[in-house]
Amino acid sequence: YFPTTLAHRTYIADTPHQIVPFHGMEDSFEKGRQHFLNEAIILKEFQNLHSIVAVKDVIETNGTVYLVMEFIDGITLKQYVQENGVLSFQELLPLLQPVILSLTQIHKKGLIHRDISPDNLMLGVDNQLHLIDFGAASIENTNETKNITVILKSGYAPPEQYLSDGKQGAWTDVYALCSTIYMLLTGFDAPESIRRIQEDTLLPLAEYADITDWQAAAIEKGMRIPAADRFQD
Repeated sequence: YFPTTLAHRTYIADTPHQIVPFHGMEDSFEKGRQHFLNEAIILKEFQNLHSIVAVKDVIETNGTVYLVMEFIDGITLKQYVQENGVLSFQELLPLLQPVILSLTQIHKKGLIHRDISPDNLMLGVDNQLHLIDFGAASIENTNETKNITVILKSGYAPPEQYLSDGKQGAWTDVYALCSTIYMLLTGFDAPESIRRIQEDTLLPLAEYADITDWQAAAIEKGMRIPAADRFQD
C-alpha cells in the first residue's frame, strides 16, 4: 500500500523503506491503509479459488501493508488475442466459467475487483484462467466508504466508476467482464462508457462474432449504461 498522492518513502539509514504520510494527509492515509488491509484479509480467505490469484500472506511493516501473492506463469488474454486472434464463444465460455463462479463468491463478501479486463486475465501454463491484480479492489459502497478512489480502464469501466461517489457493486464488475468478453470475441475494445452516454456507438456483437442472438443479448445486457439495467450479480 503506497498511495503516492498521500505518502512518500523515507531514505533514512536505519529505516530506508518506511512509508510516511505527507503532512495533513495522515487521516486519509490511515483510512486507506485500513481499507487495503481489510481487503487483503478478505482475499486471503479465497486461496482455494484457483481462478483468483491467491493472497499467501499479509504483512504489516514499514508503516504500510504488503500482499504476498502467488506467481501465475502464463500470458494475458490480451496477449493471447494479439498473437493468436480472437477466441470463439465455445472456446471462451469454459475458460471463463470458473472465473465467474469465483467472482460470485468474492462479491458475496462485498468485495469488487473494479479492474477486470483482458490485461488482468492470465492464461496459465495449466490452461486455466486466473484473475489477477486486485490493486483496484474495493469493498462495496456503504455509507462509511462512499468515496472510492477513481481507478478505471477505458472501454471496460462503466460510468459509475468515473465518479468518486458513484454507486459501485457487483454490477460494476459485470460491465467490465462483459466488455472483456466483447473484446475477446471481436478483437476490439468497446467504446468508452461515458462517450456511449452521449451517443452509443457500440457495434452489435452478433455481427462481429460467431455467436447466437440470445448469447449476444446477454453480454450486451451486461454492458448497458444504466447500472440498474444490467445483471445485478
